[in-house]
Amino acid sequence: MNRRLVFNRSFYFRRENRDIALCAVFSLMLLPSTLCAAGRGEQHHSASSGLSAKVSESIRTILRDRSTSVVRIRCHDGNGEIVGTGFSIDPTGTIITLAEIVRGAQDIMVEQAGQTFPATLTAIDPRSGVAFLKISSAKDSAAFLPPLPISNAPALTPVVSIGYPREQQATPVLGMITGSKNHEDDAYYCVTHLTASIPLSEGEGGSPVLDLNGNLLGIVITGNTQLGTCTILPSSAIEQLHHNLLRYGGINPGWVGAVVELAAVPQKNSRTRVVSVVPGSPAESAGIRPGDTLLALGSHAIHTPDDVLDASFYLSAGEPLHVTLVREGTTQQLVLHCGERPLPDEDIGSASPVPPVSLVGESAR
Repeated sequence: MNRRLVFNRSFYFRRENRDIALCAVFSLMLLPSTLCAAGRGEQHHSASSGLSAKVSESIRTILRDRSTSVVRIRCHDGNGEIVGTGFSIDPTGTIITLAEIVRGAQDIMVEQAGQTFPATLTAIDPRSGVAFLKISSAKDSAAFLPPLPISNAPALTPVVSIGYPREQQATPVLGMITGSKNHEDDAYYCVTHLTASIPLSEGEGGSPVLDLNGNLLGIVITGNTQLGTCTILPSSAIEQLHHNLLRYGGINPGWVGAVVELAAVPQKNSRTRVVSVVPGSPAESAGIRPGDTLLALGSHAIHTPDDVLDASFYLSAGEPLHVTLVREGTTQQLVLHCGERPLPDEDIGSASPVPPVSLVGESAR
C-alpha cells in the first residue's frame, strides 16, 4: 500500500541512529563521573559501566513487563491508512491514543501481543487531543498501564517510551524529562505538559512514557524527530479523563465561568484576581464576584492564573467544587456545581497550540 508519513516525511530514524541516540543519553547521564581525577579513571569506568548495566536492565524489565500493554493502531479515513501507537489503561479493553489517528476513521484495528482486534471509538477529548477506543475482546486485555495521579516529574528524570515505529515491533527508547510548559507562543495547552528529550520517529505518536520503575508518566502528544523532543500529556490528566469515561460514559469536562487576571499586589500568596463572571454561570450562582482573589479550586492551590488553567482541566460537569477566595481581606469558602464546558470557541484558554499529528503515520492521499 502507498503510504504517507505526515511528520518530517523524508526523516527516518534507522535503528543505527536510534542506538546512537541511546548512547548519547547514556553519555549525558554518566558525564559527571568522567569529570573526576584522571588517576581514578578505572574506578569511574567501573562505576559508569555499573550504572549503564542497571539502566539497561531497567529497560529490559520495562519492555518485558509493559510492552504487551502497548498496541499498534491501524485505520482508514477514506483516503488511505493511518498508523500510530496507543496503550491499554484498564483490564476491560480501554485503549488511549491520539485523536488525530482515529478521528473520522473507519475499520479501526488494534494489534496487541501478536493478535489483532477490531476497535470502537468511544470518546475524543478535543482539549488534549487524545481519544479512547474499546477493543471487542476484553479478555485479551489483562496487560494494561494504569494511569496514576502524577502531574509532574523533575527535570533530568530518565524515562522510557514504548512505541511502534513504522513496521517495527514494539521498541523502547530511552530519554530524559527536560521540564514542563503550559503554552506555545500565545496559545495555551489545556493543562501543563511535560517536555522530554526522546528521539522518536513516525508511528510513535501516542506512545506511553514510563519512569525506570515502569510507572506511567504520560502519553506522547507531539514531537520533533529532528530535535528529538516531545511533549507529554501527564498521567494525572489521563486518570481524570478515564475516571469521567467510566463514571459518565464520556469526557464530561466541567466549567466555572469566571475570567481571571494577574494582579499587581498579592492577597494571601495569590495574584489571581477575578475580572468578570459570565452571566448565568456556576461562578455567578455561587456568588463569586469581580475583585475576588482565588486561593484554591478544590484541592488545587491557586497562586497565579496559570494555576486556574491547570485546575480547570480536572473539573467534571455536575460535580461540586469547593472554592476558597479572599474578598476585602477576608477568606471565604464557597461551593458551586460545575457546569458543562462551552464549545472551544467560547472557552478561553482551552486550545491546544500544536495539532497532535506530529508522530502519526498516514497513507498517501
